[in-house]
Amino acid sequence: MRVAIVLIALLAAGSARADDGNDSKSPGTAAALSIVPAAVGTFAFFAAAAQEDPSPGVVLGAAVVVAVGPSLGHFYTGSSGIGLLGIAARVGGFAMYRVGAGECTDSDAVDECGPRRGQNRALEYAGLAVLFGGTAAQLIDAPLSAQRYNEEHRSVMVAPMVGGGTTGLALVGTF
Repeated sequence: MRVAIVLIALLAAGSARADDGNDSKSPGTAAALSIVPAAVGTFAFFAAAAQEDPSPGVVLGAAVVVAVGPSLGHFYTGSSGIGLLGIAARVGGFAMYRVGAGECTDSDAVDECGPRRGQNRALEYAGLAVLFGGTAAQLIDAPLSAQRYNEEHRSVMVAPMVGGGTTGLALVGTF
């Protein structure tokens, strides 16, 4: 759990910058804020789960990072709604997977599941599809979200210029 908190704090600090009047969002930063926690959280989750007696705190912390991490790029670009939708899709997909898998995930219980196993398998696969599909969509869309933000926040300013015996207008913009 501490690893998850430290990772999120480092990523948030890395995305902070001095306000120089340029309100543009970097597609690279948005992608990194989504990809890095997703990869680290997934690695930590599977590494903890592979242990004979995994620490519940480590598994829970890694699961939180996996659920929230891919949405960080969207939060960075101000697309909180899309970020929250992605978190909901990942949590919902995992819940569908667990309901579908039920007690049949234990290798000793597979024989005991019998005919019910086939009925649950569709829900299990649908949950995995929602989980991985939602994650992939967020990872792909994070840099595009930064581009959309930048396009929506383009600005043009006209300023009067007076001096040196001449007058005129200056056109300043961010594109």
